[in-house]
Amino acid sequence: MGRVTRVVEHLRVEEMDERLKHCTESWRLRRWQVIRCALVHPKPAAEIALELGLARQTVHNLIAAYNRHGPAALETPGRGQRQRAYLSLEQEQAVIAPFLQSSAAGQLSTVLPLKAALEEAMWVIQ
Repeated sequence: MGRVTRVVEHLRVEEMDERLKHCTESWRLRRWQVIRCALVHPKPAAEIALELGLARQTVHNLIAAYNRHGPAALETPGRGQRQRAYLSLEQEQAVIAPFLQSSAAGQLSTVLPLKAALEEAMWVIQ
């Protein structure tokens, strides 16, 4: 039998239950379930992994990150969002609007003026 996995109590179980109720993404819910399971019923990581359908190493990584950084380690932004954008969505739409209007009128839009407009908008903001 492996070593029992222990979690630092950054949050009480009731606070975790509230976060579990408000989770909409399944991957985020599963992260909180790992921490809750290790807090309420400490057992080896292999058993927690088997119980929740994860890899043992994933359980180790989640618990280590939670012990080190607290709840912020589990509340990551996820994938598929605008994480590396230089401008906000509204700012980009404002820069691109004239090009969309000209293309709707039947004119051909090229990349060079669009690139120059985006670069100028980025310099103005910085």
